[in-house]
Order: sequence, then C-alpha cells, then structure tokens
Amino acid sequence: WYTGNSVFEAPGEHKVTDLEWCKAHLWSDGADQLAFARVNTPKGPIEKTLRFHAGEPRIDFDLTFHWEEWGKGSLRLGHLTLLPDAFDWNQLSLTTHNGGKNCETFSLAEATVEHGAPVSFLVSASNGLAMTEGWAEIGDHRHRLRIEVDRCTAPLLGLLTHKRVRGSLFCQLALSALELDDTRKPMPLRLGPRRFRFSVNAAFPSVDC
Repeated sequence: WYTGNSVFEAPGEHKVTDLEWCKAHLWSDGADQLAFARVNTPKGPIEKTLRFHAGEPRIDFDLTFHWEEWGKGSLRLGHLTLLPDAFDWNQLSLTTHNGGKNCETFSLAEATVEHGAPVSFLVSASNGLAMTEGWAEIGDHRHRLRIEVDRCTAPLLGLLTHKRVRGSLFCQLALSALELDDTRKPMPLRLGPRRFRFSVNAAFPSVDC
C-alpha cells in the first residue's frame, strides 16, 4: 500500500492518481530537505512539495491541483497507512475533535471501521471525522502519529479504515477533499488551482482525552 498519494475516483471512470512517472527536484532549506514534482494526469497536472524536517520527525505535504474540470467524484489524499508489526493492535486508538470543545479518544481494538466505503453508486462515503481543530492522532500507548490539516487552505475531513485482513491488520487514515452523494447539484466551481496542505509527525499520547 502507498502512503502520501492522491486518488480521484468518479463513477464509471478510471482512477486518477499522482502515482505517475515524473522528474523530482531536490534541494535543502537549512537542515530541512525538500522534494518537488509536477505530475501529469489525464485531468491536468498536480504539483507536489514535501518538506522533511531535520529538527523533528515531521513531513509537510503541499499539493496543488491544476485541474480545469473536476466532474463528480471523490478526491482523497495522504492515505497514511500503519505498519501492522509496528503497533500493538489491542492498544490502537484514534483521538480528534468532532465539533466539541474537548477532544475524544476512540478505541480501535475490536473495531471494524470503513468510513470511505461507498454506500451506493451515488454516495461515495458513509462516515467521516470532522477534525474540527485540524488534527487527529492515531497509534498505541508507545507510538502515535499526529496528522495536522491546514484548515485555512482547505478543511479536509478524515476517513479511517481499520479492519483485520487474513490474520493481519489494515489501518489507514485518508484525508477527504471531495465526496459524492445523491444531493449534489450542478454548480459552478471556483476557477483556478486547488491547494491542500497537511503534515504527519510523531506524537506523544494526548493526556487531556
């Protein structure tokens, strides 16, 4: 499974992803390392910049979609996938804000969660995480990942998939930029590029949740 990629899906069409051949440009900004690529897709180019921080275990993602026509479909970013051997399955939990003042922690030990599973051909997802304070943490009592979203650029939603598969565990948090349902009506979208920014870094368990 890939991590950090983007996937656009529309009914009756092939997936559009940023997993295409491209030429990457690498450079340094102080001690930080950066990588940039312009990926050509059937819908238009995607510009992708990653910053690898030297002073902390953190990666910043900065994506710009130069697409003139979006159509109807779903766009999901990040796809942060946990390595099953690196975590205690029985201690996994997710912490975030879903609109309230205080954050909430949800145990994943025996849970099967598929937020991004389609309900029908017209509804692309069943649930989601509001992440109203712009972050979510996932992991066990030893190791946790913190995903932060720049909500001023675009308020992305979280989509968690957590299930046991053939004796192993599949746990992935994706970020939703666009979904499809049967109430969506044709409307003019803002012209110009669409930008999304988020980051992933190591975190200590939140003591207030």
